[in-house]
Amino acid sequence: MTLLLVQFVAVSFVALYLGLWMLGMHRRNAQSWESLIARHHPDWSAHELSEHFLSKEGLSATPKEKWRRIEAALRLRAMSQNSRVMLELADFASRHSDSVDPMLLETLRSDAMQIRVCVLKALFQLAF
Repeated sequence: MTLLLVQFVAVSFVALYLGLWMLGMHRRNAQSWESLIARHHPDWSAHELSEHFLSKEGLSATPKEKWRRIEAALRLRAMSQNSRVMLELADFASRHSDSVDPMLLETLRSDAMQIRVCVLKALFQLAF
């Protein structure tokens, strides 16, 4: 009796997981380019922190000033979410266009994953 109950619960969890996964895939495939762009968080941008921007404007910033601009863990979440949007944009472009350069899409995916790994490292360092 107990074994039957455990099997029923296990099969129910697997069925629920697969159902939610299929629903997520359906939602992902139904998204439009505009809805993906709307999910991008424009409240944080690393544009001000890039070396090209700093040299172009004649500004200089220390790492301490840069970290203050990022505002530690509060902005790391936005960076992580923006990298997820980058991945979804690359997937959208590869699904809906044959004219997009595959190397460009691979670079975009690689950069997004690198951002996610760096955010996790920074959160880990911040926690400890």
